[in-house]
Amino acid sequence: MKRRGQMTVSGASVRLLARLSYGQAVISEGEGAVIGGAMTTMVVTETVKLVVDTGWCGHHVALAASRWEYFRNTGETFWCPYGHPTVFKDPENARLKKALTEAQEIANSARLRETTALKMLDVERAAQNRLLRRVQAGVCPHCHRTFQQLARHMLSKHQQEE
Repeated sequence: MKRRGQMTVSGASVRLLARLSYGQAVISEGEGAVIGGAMTTMVVTETVKLVVDTGWCGHHVALAASRWEYFRNTGETFWCPYGHPTVFKDPENARLKKALTEAQEIANSARLRETTALKMLDVERAAQNRLLRRVQAGVCPHCHRTFQQLARHMLSKHQQEE
């Protein structure tokens, strides 16, 4: 008669079982174990953190924390004990990808605005430098004529435009 939590396995299967276990597994041989291929009674204890939640149907669902995170991240369907399908509407992975995409779009748009502003600034500086060189050469910025005494021309003809 087997009690819950006990199993009867051969020696080769115990090694395989120990390798396949996940979480914290404690494997101990029972009393009177026979070595050399005979049947051995082993007690296997595993500690698993469970997440208990109420599904949309109102029934309680208990899943291992690792599986809960998997379903939450991927958005795959899982079922309550009564067979009702449950799925996370907004999977964590999709939500994070969407937030990353939005942040990248904001950064790209800011970079584009910065580039445009710098180009406009360069155009303005070039225009000011061109105007400064023309004025230094004696060309009136308003009537585009050349004068020996540009300052006197500006005072007499374009005083109201400054």
